Amino acid sequence: MLKVFVDAGFRNASGKGAFAFVIFDSAGNQVAGHATCALGTSNELEYQAAIAGLKRAVEIAGGEKVLLQTDSQLVEKQLLGDYKVRKNHLKPLHATLTELVQRSGAKVEWIPRKQNRAHKLVEQALQKTC
Repeated sequence: MLKVFVDAGFRNASGKGAFAFVIFDSAGNQVAGHATCALGTSNELEYQAAIAGLKRAVEIAGGEKVLLQTDSQLVEKQLLGDYKVRKNHLKPLHATLTELVQRSGAKVEWIPRKQNRAHKLVEQALQKTC
């Protein structure tokens, strides 16, 4: 099973943000990772991280199952249908991610921030390039 960790963050003083994903194979080897500077709300960037990470995981999965792991309870709860998507700016992102999850058969799981292996990439992007 491929594990996809996704995260987003902001640099408070500058208002700049970043999102990242890291993908590990079933042996625990990192097979992909990417961080991008971006504009948007924290929730928008969490969705963008999930979309980018899941798209990349599907490209390399080769039929292998995918587990999408996020520390965003909002994204996880909205994908599971526990929370409604009330903000209009999140609806297209939610629709895109929902379609990707359904098409790929990926599972979605909330994890604590301390366990999110994409967090370090976000921090590095914010410090160096954003």
